[in-house]
Amino acid sequence: VSEKSNEITAIPELLDVLDIADSIVTIDALGCQKEIASRIIEKDADYVLALKGNQEQLYDDVKRLFDALFQQDSAPATLDYYETADTAHGRVEVRRYWTTSALQTLRTKEQWHGLQSVGLVESERSLNGETTLEQRYYLLSLPNDARTFGTSVRAHWGIENVVHWVLDVAFREDMSRIR
Repeated sequence: VSEKSNEITAIPELLDVLDIADSIVTIDALGCQKEIASRIIEKDADYVLALKGNQEQLYDDVKRLFDALFQQDSAPATLDYYETADTAHGRVEVRRYWTTSALQTLRTKEQWHGLQSVGLVESERSLNGETTLEQRYYLLSLPNDARTFGTSVRAHWGIENVVHWVLDVAFREDMSRIR
């Protein structure tokens, strides 16, 4: 991204030059933009977009939707579930993935081209007797399939972690005091 630009304007330009047909594009919350979602669908791909406060109304709607589904006595037929567990470096991490295509209560759903479902990731990390719990929400142009959603989110973070490792270790980016 050039100095006089930002990721929100750079992502559509990048999507224009890439052949992403039949791919799943995962983007952090900064890229959770209606125009970006439309561009991905127009290029015959799917999206998994992280959803945070930059889409405040939609974020609140998605959170309320999952809260309501979890309050039901039995697991609703519209809720799909997948779970993974990893142990490494003395840490136990359980990731729970839910998706639903019951989008009726989302007030701005029509504005998101290709939106088919929403997802929730709950990460439970235990280290040295201390456990933390984090929840993250996503917009998906994918059908209601928690396993595909979970695999996509994990692949995204795998790439993020490898890239950051290269920048930090090989290029010593964190050691730079220029800023």
